[in-house]
Order: sequence, then C-alpha cells, then structure tokens
Amino acid sequence: MKRLSFVAALLLLLLLPALASPITLAWNPSPTPGVTYNLYRATGTGPFVIVTNTAQTTVTISMLPALSSFYVTAATSINPTNESLPSNTATTPPLASAVQQVSLTFGSVALPPPPPPPPPPATNTGTRSFTNSTPITIPDSGASTPYPSTITVNGLSGTLTNVSVTIFGFGHTCPNDVDILLVGPSGDKAMIMSDVGASIDVNNITFTLSDLSTTTLPSATILINNMVYQPTDYAPTEVLPAPAPAGPYTSALSVFTNKVYNGVWSLYVFDDGPGDLGSLARGWSLTLNTK
Repeated sequence: MKRLSFVAALLLLLLLPALASPITLAWNPSPTPGVTYNLYRATGTGPFVIVTNTAQTTVTISMLPALSSFYVTAATSINPTNESLPSNTATTPPLASAVQQVSLTFGSVALPPPPPPPPPPATNTGTRSFTNSTPITIPDSGASTPYPSTITVNGLSGTLTNVSVTIFGFGHTCPNDVDILLVGPSGDKAMIMSDVGASIDVNNITFTLSDLSTTTLPSATILINNMVYQPTDYAPTEVLPAPAPAGPYTSALSVFTNKVYNGVWSLYVFDDGPGDLGSLARGWSLTLNTK
C-alpha cells in the first residue's frame, strides 16, 4: 500500500506542469490619468483574472505554471468595464530561480469625450436706459396719475456708479408747484426736483437730471428745453403723502450708487399748490451706469 501511494504521488508530480518562481510583472503607466489596471493570464482555457482594478503598475505573482502568458488592460474609473485594448503578451521564463521583470505595454483606453466647459458668467455692465412712456397727469393740487409711475430694471450686473433721470414732455402753468421724488428698489429716495422754475409756463419740454451736471435747476427763471440739470430741492422742505416714503429726502442721485438697482423704481409726482395743471406728456426714463 505504501509503495502504491509513493508511485501515485510520483505520477502526479510528473503530470503537473513545472511551477515558476515568484515573478514580478511591470507595465508602463497609461498616458490617460485616473485609470486602473486589470491583469490576466492568457494561457490555458482562460483568460484567468489575476488582479483587477489596481492603481499600481507592478504585481508579484507565484505558484503559477512556468511559461504562462500574461497581458494587462486599463480601465477608466468612470466606467471600469470600458477597458483598453490588451497589452502585448509576456511569458514567464521556465523554472526561473529569481524574480523576473517583464514589461507590458497596453493599448490606449477609450475615454468618453469631456463635457464642454461651462459658459462664463454673464456680464451686462455699461450704460442702460429704461423708459416708461405712459403720460403722468398732474392735477391742480395733489398726487399725479399714476402715483407712482414705475420702471422695472432687470438684467444688469456690476456696481451701480451713476443714475440720471430724463423727463419727457413736461408742461405746467406753475412749475414751482411740482415736486418729483425718485425711489429705488431698496427704498433709497431723492427729491430730484422741487420748487423750481418759478411760475413761468413751460410746455412740452424735455430735460435730464444728473449729478454730473454743474447747472442747478433754476428757482426764479424759466426751465430750458434739452438741458441737463443737477437735481435741486429748494426750500421749503416738502414731504409727499403715502404711498411715497416719508422724508427727509436728499436731492442727490448718488444716494442710489452702490445699492440694489435691479427691481422696481418709482417716480412720485405731486402738485403742492392750487390752480395750475400740467403733465409729463411722454413719461420718463432712467439711465443707469454699472461697471
């Protein structure tokens, strides 16, 4: 029985293929960043998976038949099943007595095209004008119709650096009675015209109010067509009725700079003396400078 066992063991050894000593396989890194590697044994009925999803470019294996062949593939971390073409095949030497270095070079890995870069943030700076051409009717005393007249500003970016207002088709038999208050989206307010032009009739004139002008609105002389005036509020101090905000008011349009500007701007027109009528026949416009 012992002899039969010895003979059987001997036959088994003769039938087994020779085993290689431990062998280190190395491969060139992929030029594609962010990939992992899969190592396969190509001989036999396989392939046989040796290592999968490794970020290393070397692996040491042992207890495999001598003269085994191996190849490596690369895969993306986004899609591990999307493997590259196989590398060339490397074969372990027969009955190697020392660790062997075998170089493998693989084909390129197919990557999905990168997404397009995001568009740059929208910028809309510079000078923009917004107009409400609806007529504003001024009664012989009291609030205008409408009260207020509004303009909605949107789509601007940057920092607000300057504001100007243009009055279209202004006519009144006593301009000194007319008070005009501008209110911005954040509630800032400026009495841009009050007690100006004396009692001298004007009809259908257009003028602009801007801090950049050095010419104040006249208090005792006629308003001039197509002029650019500095906003002016002469005494006495006026406080407009609700829904206009309460005073006190500045006259400078600089109160709106560096403030919120996208939103609703309101123009309140009020007549504080009886017996005279007027209008802004073609409405008004708002010009904003941002940078």
